This record gives sequence, C-alpha cells and structure tokens, in this order.
Amino acid sequence: MDSAEECFKLRQKLRGEDDGFDEPEVENSSVSFGDFQLVGKGEVTNAKCGTWSSVLLACHRVELHNRVKYAKLKVGKEEKVVRVTGRKYYRKILHSCDKPSCPTCKHQWAVRQAFRMEARLKEASKRFGQVEHLAVSVPAKDYGLSYDAVVDKIKKVLYRCNIIGGCRLTHSLRFDDKRWVWYLGPHFHILGFVAGGYGRCRRCKGGDCYACDGIQGKLYKEYHRSGCIVRIFEERKTVGGTCVYELEHATMDYSKKRPRVVVWFGVCSTRKMKFTPEQRKALCPICKNELVRSWWVGKEKLSDLGKDGLVDAVDVDGRVSLVEVVEDRKGWGSGNYED
Repeated sequence: MDSAEECFKLRQKLRGEDDGFDEPEVENSSVSFGDFQLVGKGEVTNAKCGTWSSVLLACHRVELHNRVKYAKLKVGKEEKVVRVTGRKYYRKILHSCDKPSCPTCKHQWAVRQAFRMEARLKEASKRFGQVEHLAVSVPAKDYGLSYDAVVDKIKKVLYRCNIIGGCRLTHSLRFDDKRWVWYLGPHFHILGFVAGGYGRCRRCKGGDCYACDGIQGKLYKEYHRSGCIVRIFEERKTVGGTCVYELEHATMDYSKKRPRVVVWFGVCSTRKMKFTPEQRKALCPICKNELVRSWWVGKEKLSDLGKDGLVDAVDVDGRVSLVEVVEDRKGWGSGNYED
C-alpha cells in the first residue's frame, strides 16, 4: 500500500493544496487499508488456471440443425449467418479456480459472481423496485479510521439516505487516468434499493434540492452532516454488466483466509432474504437444447477449427468428430459413439 500512498501524495502535489482534500497520515492509512488490495493481485492457484479443458460442451441434435439449415451465430465479436446443416455445435470449457485473488481467473470469477448478484437483485426488485447504482465516498479526515469504523459510519449514512438494502463492494483505491496511477481513496459501490425510488429526483427539471424533501435533498444534507458524498448514478443498461465492471477493480482483504468481496446488507441480507439462484444451463443457440459434456475425437486438432463453434458431424472418412461423455459407476468417463 506504500505505492498507493506515494501516488496520493504525488496527486496532492501536482493538483495543488487547495483541491479540498487533506492528506492522510501514512501510518494511520497503512493500518486502516494496508491489507486491502485490488482483486487479482494474489498468486495463481494452480497450473490449470486459464487453460482449456479436454472436455467440451456440445449439442448432438444434428437432425434439428438440418431443419434450420442456416442460423445467425456470434463469431468472435460479430454475428454472422453460417451453415448449420449436418454440423454439431460445441463450446470450449476454460479451467477456472473461481477465486478473486487469482490473476488468471479474476475475470471468470467476476462474471460468475455478477450472475449471482444480478439474480439476487432481480428477485429483490420484485418487492423493492428498481435497482440503483450508487457510490459512497468517505471524507479524507476519516482515512485514519479502521475499516470496521468506516463501515459502521457508512451504514448509518445509508440509513439516513433511505438506502434500504443491496450489495456493497469496497474500493479502497481510485485510479487517476491522467497520471495513470492508483492512489488511496476509500469509497464503496452499492447496487441496491432506495425507499420510495429515485425516479422523482431523476425526472426533476431543477430547483433547490437542499430545501426539497426528496432523496437528492437528503444526500446534500448528509454531506453537510458527515462529509460523506453519496452519488446515485443514471439508470443501468444491464445490472450484470455493472456488477462485472465494479467487481474487476474492487479491493479485498488479503490478510483473511476467506475474504468477502461482496457484502449483502439491509433487506437483501442473507438473514432477511432467503434466495438460491437457479443453476444456469448452457443451451445450443441453434435448437435451444441443453449442451452436454463431450469429447473431441476428430482427425483435426481442436485448435485448428473455426471460431463459429460448429464442426461437421462426420469427416470425409466417416469418422465421428464429437462423442458424448458417459459417466460409469467409478466416475471415469467413457465415450458414447452413438450419434
């Protein structure tokens, strides 16, 4: 964390002393947030992280693909119309340890965690309305407080601002895109719910917010009371996309054996809201059937195939390209050559 503190001092020096921030003491800052680092700054879990599995997910319903003949599939980052007659669809499986500290599997962890977050927030939105994205920044004078003390203060601030629940992500660092450095700046990103909603203030055409009894007026009054800046952002295009973005630059306490990156609170806490997300199924984009675990037994190398995820059911020699994996009693996989 020493490098982050040096970046913060450099920022203060370059931008001048009149930017409204007080420089935190080095020893207090290191004690408070010294164990919090960006996700993905740990060690790689094992040699399989980030490597492709020998097992694929594939759809063997060629008879259904023959009815479609042509389909629009995602090839790379673009959508193209490709021939699907007589071809099977497959999807590679990437090995991932699903740990936020692993630099190789950080993105895969963020995507899976975002799916769980989105599912829980979607269920809660049936009762509490629209999901809002907001950020809470603590004043520089509180940088010397312990992490638990800062969290206790944030809880009271959210309660006074009518934030009734959601998920909280800790961001102990900020990024200066002009100087391309990280510097100390503890704040929290929250995806949650506002009692009464934020639509009234979002549609407001202007006025004296401080004198208004709306949510924005509460945010202004809270700033004068505690010094904490609470900002509610614009409506989200996708909640899952916002979760992935915030997770990939969140910070975690590396001193703990099982650190928590996502903390649920209020009406969305695990004690008050019992919810188990439905297990996501991988479906074939052509016939919408569930993909099954399969082995590649084709003549060519799997790495030499195209990026459209399609392969001929049989090659020119009549050899099957993909076979379904069947688990025997001992747990060993055996090839199923029935097409």
